[in-house]
Amino acid sequence: MIRLLFALLLALLPFSAAQADVLARFYSRDFGSVFPHGFFEVEGPGVPKKNYGFTAKTVTPAILMSPVAGKIVEMKPDYIGRSRLHFTVRLSDEQYRKLMNVVADWGSRKQPSYDLYKANCVSFVRDALQVLGLKTNPNTRFMGKPKSFLTEVQALNPGLKP
Repeated sequence: MIRLLFALLLALLPFSAAQADVLARFYSRDFGSVFPHGFFEVEGPGVPKKNYGFTAKTVTPAILMSPVAGKIVEMKPDYIGRSRLHFTVRLSDEQYRKLMNVVADWGSRKQPSYDLYKANCVSFVRDALQVLGLKTNPNTRFMGKPKSFLTEVQALNPGLKP
């Protein structure tokens, strides 16, 4: 039921208004007490400025031992301002739809959906990058290190600029 409601909510977003001028900005934040550490922001004509990250619903030591409930979150502007912008991607309408489908999928996953080692903020960002056609390293050692992961992605896709 939650999955259906989340998909319906995202269906209300103006997908058709992207007009290929939508930008997706990919960020990381050094470790601290606030999660997620890897996330992306979208904005453009007809698309309100929003950002998406994936994290545990409650950050406790339990995340070290087993999967826990996860959620899509939106970060406040001051959090984004203290984060590192790695690169920006200009999206086609189709890429924007695919990106929003990634958000819908992750937001409607069966709980527990957050796994520190297999389904974390970096996994979420990796899936977003892959639907955009960007190269990622399938054997990366940085699945727990958002900054290093996004730096690696930038090296694999030399045309990416902030």
